Amino acid sequence: MTARIDSHVDAARRALAAGDAPGAVRAARRAVQGRPNDPDLLSLLAVALHESGQPDLALEAARRAVAAGPASVRARYNLAVLLRRAGRLDEAADELRWVLERAPDHPAARIELAQLHGAAGAPRQAMDALRAHLARWPNDQVALRDLAVFAERAADWAAAEQAWDTVLAVLPTDPDAWVRLAAVQAERHGIAPAQAQALRGARPELAPALDRALAHAGRGCLRL
Repeated sequence: MTARIDSHVDAARRALAAGDAPGAVRAARRAVQGRPNDPDLLSLLAVALHESGQPDLALEAARRAVAAGPASVRARYNLAVLLRRAGRLDEAADELRWVLERAPDHPAARIELAQLHGAAGAPRQAMDALRAHLARWPNDQVALRDLAVFAERAADWAAAEQAWDTVLAVLPTDPDAWVRLAAVQAERHGIAPAQAQALRGARPELAPALDRALAHAGRGCLRL
């Protein structure tokens, strides 16, 4: 029985990796049939259901996972993610607090907390969560990018400039970061027509995106 369940789990994970969400749901359901009170299997089913575009059933499976394993950090984290995506921010925050109390170094939970604050319209709180994460994992490029984006939303141009600078120090050819840094610098310091033309000449393939970004710079309303 265990070998058969493991084979269904492997099939579900392979299907998810291949983008075959319906296949992942079928395989995960077979695994759950063999062990219906296993929180890890129920969490896998929740992920598969979410990827297949069935958010209500995904949330139901995630709640079943927590009921089956109330001390499971994985189950509580997965539930928090699905609650946040369903717009149930207070419930998601409760689950994330539980996770971080018991697993304070859970990297994905800290980034999820930042996304939750962002969804709640609190970009500075999102920035605080990301800074706490980056204090532990300073080279996390996803977190650095998110920090820059939330700094833009908070109109904290100094923090945004620093974050995009850090991203480009590691990925110097990143086109999106290059454009956004230029726009943030213009927002912070202003930009003369000659400077804008020099930027366009430096990366002509990015000139249209740069023009769109710079059109809003200096007004406190970046639209990137």
